[in-house]
Amino acid sequence: MRILEIAKQLNYSPNIVAKNLSSKKQRTIGLISSGILNNNEKDTNALDVFKGVYTASEENQYELSIFLIDSQKQKQKSYAQCCRERNIGGAILQGIRTDPYFKELIDTKMPVVYIDIVTARDNQFIGSVSIDNAKASKDMADYLLERNHRDIVVMAGVKETYVNVE
Repeated sequence: MRILEIAKQLNYSPNIVAKNLSSKKQRTIGLISSGILNNNEKDTNALDVFKGVYTASEENQYELSIFLIDSQKQKQKSYAQCCRERNIGGAILQGIRTDPYFKELIDTKMPVVYIDIVTARDNQFIGSVSIDNAKASKDMADYLLERNHRDIVVMAGVKETYVNVE
């Protein structure tokens, strides 16, 4: 009790990174995201993902470390290196291209969840969250066709991404 009183007087707060290092269970999740600098005001997907991951992390008493990158300019540090430096126990990747840094993270034993990315590698540490993109595309086309629209164009991002292939 006396120690807690002194800690309060000294405005002591524990160092989360040090606590994670001394614990066998890592309590920090890394969210690695690209596309945050897009200039589209109507595209709030990244922000919605941040809100969801933050809420789930808080509810489960995990710390959240956010690493924002520009995947076209990413040449400084690999995703795996970023996670190791911050003692991150698991990572969520959002808006990431399947570049060499992505592939390096797949080869680690770190638990990783991809958002809208599917990989052919069979790895027990990898999960993926996505909608049924093919069904969503069909539903959109059906909606337009039912309203007699016939000149329909599909606008998508880069063809290498899983979402666009679907």
